[in-house]
Amino acid sequence: MVQLLLDRGLGAAGIALDPAPVKGVHPGLTASRASLSVFTSWRGWRRVQTMSEKSFDWGFVNALPPSERRAAYREQLVQAPGRMFFQAALGRGNSVNFANPSRPPLLLIVGSQDRTVEPSMVRRNFRLASRSPSPTEFHEFPGRCHFLIGQPGWEEVADYTIAWCDRMEAAHALGAQPQAAGTSDGAELGTQARR
Repeated sequence: MVQLLLDRGLGAAGIALDPAPVKGVHPGLTASRASLSVFTSWRGWRRVQTMSEKSFDWGFVNALPPSERRAAYREQLVQAPGRMFFQAALGRGNSVNFANPSRPPLLLIVGSQDRTVEPSMVRRNFRLASRSPSPTEFHEFPGRCHFLIGQPGWEEVADYTIAWCDRMEAAHALGAQPQAAGTSDGAELGTQARR
């Protein structure tokens, strides 16, 4: 959603946490398994879906201690329309212009243990989004799953995103191109950036 809005000129900057794939980013086998119950339910694209606790444990909160998973399921589970899963998998209604020169800065974030949106999918998204001359960054948080901001230590994710926003805002106020945080070769966890 964040990338679709930014591509249409809506927003000054965007942070995509565990982003659903846009057209050109294909779900991996693990991500497909995480959504299998939607794809295999009768007329799943036309119904509101409720994830089973077993699927939630496996695909969303797999990095949480087992004692915390049940509470997360009871307190945090939200039904979702099946259509969005099919659209993401088939690349329908989720196209962006990766080379859009007027797209605002974009930060893509994923947890290293995410099974619903695999880190490899977000790295692919980063490579495609880096075609834009706008600042594009990727950060992978070690030991985090799809429940990225619900896990203990969520403050680390919040602090990182706030610092990124502050950096983008400061550069904008100075009339300068925002600077990327740094780069890595992509073989290790951490931050990758493209100016």
